[in-house]
Amino acid sequence: MRKRMTKTLQGLIRDTGLRTKMIVLFSALLLLPFGFFAFYAVSHTRDTMREQTLSAAYKAFYDTITAINTKTNRATDVVSLLIYEDIVYRSAEPDAPDYTYLQQLEDYRALSAEFENLKLLGGVSSICLYIDAPGLSSADGQILRSLSEISSLPKFALFNEEHSHQWFSPKDFADRKDASFSCMRMLYNPRSPGSPLAVLRVDLSGEEMMNALHGSSVTEQGVVLLLDGEDILLSYGRPDALPLSGKELEQITNNAGEEWQSVFAGGEACYSYCTTLPDTGWHLVTVIPHREIAAPGAKLRNNLLLVAVFLVVLALAAAVLISALLTRRIRLLSERMQEVESGRMDVAPLSPGKDEVGQLIDHFNNMVAHLRELMDAQVRQGMEIKNLELKALQAQINPHFLYNTLDTINSFAFEKDSPEIRELVGALATFYRISLSKGSDRIPIRSEIAHARAYVGIQKFRFADQITVYWEIEEEIEDVSIIKIVLQPLIENAMIHGIFEKESSNGTITVRAFREGNDAVLQVTDDGVGMTSEEVAQYFGETEEVTTTAGGYGIRNIHARLRLSYGAPYGLSCESEKNKGTTVSVRIPLHQTPSQSQSQ
Repeated sequence: MRKRMTKTLQGLIRDTGLRTKMIVLFSALLLLPFGFFAFYAVSHTRDTMREQTLSAAYKAFYDTITAINTKTNRATDVVSLLIYEDIVYRSAEPDAPDYTYLQQLEDYRALSAEFENLKLLGGVSSICLYIDAPGLSSADGQILRSLSEISSLPKFALFNEEHSHQWFSPKDFADRKDASFSCMRMLYNPRSPGSPLAVLRVDLSGEEMMNALHGSSVTEQGVVLLLDGEDILLSYGRPDALPLSGKELEQITNNAGEEWQSVFAGGEACYSYCTTLPDTGWHLVTVIPHREIAAPGAKLRNNLLLVAVFLVVLALAAAVLISALLTRRIRLLSERMQEVESGRMDVAPLSPGKDEVGQLIDHFNNMVAHLRELMDAQVRQGMEIKNLELKALQAQINPHFLYNTLDTINSFAFEKDSPEIRELVGALATFYRISLSKGSDRIPIRSEIAHARAYVGIQKFRFADQITVYWEIEEEIEDVSIIKIVLQPLIENAMIHGIFEKESSNGTITVRAFREGNDAVLQVTDDGVGMTSEEVAQYFGETEEVTTTAGGYGIRNIHARLRLSYGAPYGLSCESEKNKGTTVSVRIPLHQTPSQSQSQ
């Protein structure tokens, strides 16, 4: 399945047009980097905005804590100052035996003045003293009040357990209409330690406490709450937009700590931060919905999506335009190729350029021009071939006529008893018979050797005993097929250009035929004048120049025929040394394919 999908994908890519591939590639190159950048920017910006928003919310929250603690500390400082005033204790025990009414009245005025001064200096809203004796309390009702007003409060029992001040919220005073936050402290009788005498109360107005919460929320939907247990004492923000149940408030206060918590409040996911005010025991809570923190990131994401859509359209337009410009010349080149393929060679050349496509067009123009030349040459060559076929036919007739004539001469020589003529005529007849070889291009090495022997026999009558030829032939390779007329030109070349150019014009030639590995090797070695390395390169080098011997067969022609028939590395090779001699080797494969093994 995987291989099939891979093959299908490869076929799709291979068969898709170049212009389409370029459009897809250009679009991918433009959009993929932007996509990664947009993803990173949105993610990084979202995290940064969340951290910055939470950091700003924490700073505002911390400022609120500081403001509330400042106000409550002022109230506790006023309480701590008054518990050391004798006038407070005297006013709390008006029925003392030696405490006259005039002294009470004087102390009342002094206490009232001190309370007013402390209200101004301490920034509190009111100060009063709850006492048990009647005295001036009933007539005052402001700074001296009856202890019975607060003795029924649920927290009043704590005064008997802790010798410290206690904070009361408006929720603790069910019958009170004002929203004061009160710091109260039990005073004990100095003449009877451990006996409660009075309760000192210092109030902070609800407005002052509300001012401490003002500006503590940094989001529109976030809220800041001052809690006493599950009771909401004060709230800032829009609690109606984020309604919190008692269970959710309990969960938030139970997770009070030094880090932001993720909670589910008001029906949605939120961040919450809660801390306990050390002096009052109340909880200060801030709650911010996730959506408000995520809103800037969502806006940025939407903006980036709009930019991405714009860039997609722009990239596609640019890809279409660029691909059209880049593929135009390729399309024209393809059209020209189709015209040439249909047989039209008169196509107009395209204008090349310096890039790769221009080089391809330049090569195409050169190819078309070369094809025109080849076609013209082929027409001329066809005419020449017709002439050559006629000459070849004549050439076939002439050797047959010559062979038949030589056979007649041989019969007359036999009748006249002339062995030299018979031997010469027989050698010449053998030479031409093997040359004809019934029209076959290949003959066994045995026949090729016989053809060479016939030639050497004819030359002996011409040059007497000037040249001695030795034959070293292995019977193992005599049946191997070889293209005909290979040895005779080499022997002729060794005689004319090797031995006859010596001063003595005498010499020896050794003809060898042997097996070497999987090859058959034929060698012609002479002790003639030899050749220099430059001459060897001239006659046996790999060039197209044709060099002929006196026998009419070119060395290069023989080498080319061998290469054409057997391929590389077969053919001719030469080793020669000036004034010492030359060895020319013919190498052919011992085992040949059926097409190579046609023999006589």
